[in-house]
Amino acid sequence: MPAARDLTASPGPDHPEHRFIIDPDKWEFYEMDAYRLLGDDERAANHARSVIRISTGPDGTEISPMRAAEARLTLGVAAARMGEIEEAIGMGTIALEAERKSLPSLL
Repeated sequence: MPAARDLTASPGPDHPEHRFIIDPDKWEFYEMDAYRLLGDDERAANHARSVIRISTGPDGTEISPMRAAEARLTLGVAAARMGEIEEAIGMGTIALEAERKSLPSLL
């Protein structure tokens, strides 16, 4: 993940109000999404599994349920593209049945 290392090694902005700040916790999510859109299913699936791991607390509670749901959708898309229909249906079903909650800041 060279790009992520580059971001963490770079100094903070002098004027953060003038540019976007990349949330390092979302880096795997961004990569997953980009690779899925590019059709690189193997990389997308690898990042999706990382997103699910990062989105799950030590007690098994999903701390980022919307990210985890999208990661499962990505795993479903990757499985479908590889012809693994049962896996695709399973992942898609789990993702769509997940309890999603938007934070009040997203309203």
